[in-house]
Amino acid sequence: MCTEGRYPGAVRTAMGRAPHGDRAAPRPRLAAVTTPSPALASLVDALQVGRGEPVSAAGWERFARRRLAPDEIVLLALEGNGFTWWDPLLLVTDRRVIHLREWAFIGWRTVREVPARAVAGGEFRPHVLGWGPVIVRLRDGGRIRVRSKQDDAAQRFVDGLNRLIAGGH
Repeated sequence: MCTEGRYPGAVRTAMGRAPHGDRAAPRPRLAAVTTPSPALASLVDALQVGRGEPVSAAGWERFARRRLAPDEIVLLALEGNGFTWWDPLLLVTDRRVIHLREWAFIGWRTVREVPARAVAGGEFRPHVLGWGPVIVRLRDGGRIRVRSKQDDAAQRFVDGLNRLIAGGH
C-alpha cells in the first residue's frame, strides 16, 4: 500500500520508505582504487617466491609503508623461523639489507640494516636437526644470521644474493 509522502509527488510505502524509482538512488561508493607502491608490489612478489598459497598485499601494506621507501624495490626476502615467540625476516632491496623481527605485542623492529654495497656474499649451512643458519657476510667482517627451517627457501635466497653480488639478475 502506497501513500502520498511528505513532499509533493513523493510516494511512500506503508513502511515509510520510498519505493524504488521514487527518488534518485544514492550512488554506490567506489572503493579507492590505488596501485600499490613499487615497494609493496616488490615485497609481495619476493615473499611469494617458493610459496604455494598467495601472499596478501593488504597484510603487508602497513609494513611496507613503515619500513620501506615508496620507490624501494625488494629483490629477495627470506622469512626465518624463530625459536620462541619472534619471527625474523631478511630483506634485500636495491639499496640495503634489512634484518627485522616481529616481536609479540610490539610489532616489527629492525635488528640490523646495512647498505647493499656492504654485502660480500651469503651462505647457507644446512643443519642435521634443521634450523640451519643463513649467513650474510659483510665486507667489514661482520655478518647477519637468520635461522631457517626451510632448506630450499634458504638456499634459493643465498643463491639469489650471490648472483646479485656477482652482477647477475
